[in-house]
Amino acid sequence: MLKEKVLNTIEENNLIQKNDKIVIGVSGGPDSMCLLDILYSLKNELNIELVVSHINHGLREEAEEETIYVEEYCKKRNIPVFIKRVKIKQLAEQQKLGTEEMGRAIRYNFFEEIAKKVGANKIATAHNLNDNAETVLMNILRGTAISGLKGIEISRKNAVYNEQKEICANIKGDNIKNNIKAENSIKSENIESSIIEGKNIITELTYIRPLRECSRTEIEEYCKEEKLNPKIDKTNLENIYTRNKIRNKLIPYLQEEFNPNIIESLNRLSNLAKQDEEYFANLVKEQYEALKIQDSEEKGKILKAENSKEKILKVEENSKEKTLKIKESKIKNEASQIEANNKKQNKNLKIEETQKQKYETSKIGENEKEIVLDLKKFNELPKVIKTRLILYTINKVIGTTQGIQKIHLEDIIKLCQNNIGNKYLTPKKNIKIFVKKGQIFIKQVKSNLP
Repeated sequence: MLKEKVLNTIEENNLIQKNDKIVIGVSGGPDSMCLLDILYSLKNELNIELVVSHINHGLREEAEEETIYVEEYCKKRNIPVFIKRVKIKQLAEQQKLGTEEMGRAIRYNFFEEIAKKVGANKIATAHNLNDNAETVLMNILRGTAISGLKGIEISRKNAVYNEQKEICANIKGDNIKNNIKAENSIKSENIESSIIEGKNIITELTYIRPLRECSRTEIEEYCKEEKLNPKIDKTNLENIYTRNKIRNKLIPYLQEEFNPNIIESLNRLSNLAKQDEEYFANLVKEQYEALKIQDSEEKGKILKAENSKEKILKVEENSKEKTLKIKESKIKNEASQIEANNKKQNKNLKIEETQKQKYETSKIGENEKEIVLDLKKFNELPKVIKTRLILYTINKVIGTTQGIQKIHLEDIIKLCQNNIGNKYLTPKKNIKIFVKKGQIFIKQVKSNLP
């Protein structure tokens, strides 16, 4: 049975732990309804709490029926549900994005918004085996590196927010009218999204895909057996978007002409690519630590610790000197006076050190985050590690590598090889990379560029 298969996936990949609170993205279609129904049936066994998140994109006439369907399902089972209505097409035009890209940004933004509101630590989406195969093919057609062959990961921490935050940061609160309703245990209210305003509100959040090893056929059969009667999005049958063309045209053609098991084959490739990427990821972390000369964030923490230690030593030294004078004087009144002065001086010292600490820490942060790497050691690395190390460091500096292309990586490597000290690169408008005195500076900058 599919339920047992999902439970095995959860256990083998450690997707869910006891007392987890999970936000489930539910559209009302077969995949998400299957996921919701299975997790609900496992709720007591896994000892978890469930919250449903649903977005009405306002693109189709049937959208309202889907919203009502999800609402009623949750109401019957006493599952808290948050519903949001947006005009995706209008927002996409305002942001000069495709409706698919805009919709994805809004969805994941809403997931994290609800997770923060209810105190959830995980978000579950209904991506399945077929979705993963489609993603791998789509990435191959775009000329992906090994990382793109991984497809849709079965679990991932914080990644989606990093990919979406730059898009969402440009969306003003007035452009998105939140119409959010929470049934049952959560009161109805409007929620203003902090991520939309460009603020980081989630520090630890894991995305899980419990249906990742289940085929679309298995999911549809489960829906029939359980009489869920999910809603069908007819636009999935239209060959307008790239994914729909791959799903409806390319994969059937490959199955018929080349490999009837192409879905399984692509997922096997995906799993192998994941193993390779995990190996490279650990290797890159080791190289980063070996090459890192300075990390402004870490420097700030070290400075804070050093200042605290210095403050304690000064106070102890001061105290010893005053105690010595007290012993030598052997005069009670003088000792009392010295002790009072000692307390006063120590208090002033603490204030002075605190002010100094605040000043030094703020001074470090005033030019945004900066990481410095050893140029000579970097140039000795193989290219396959260089490119990954650049991406890893950029992600640490600005929180994303979205928009960084192969040509940017080539230019950065060339800059380092030639040791050009009077030139800098800006692969993105908020990051600056330059070489100086045998060091590579990767620095976040405030940009006035449009």
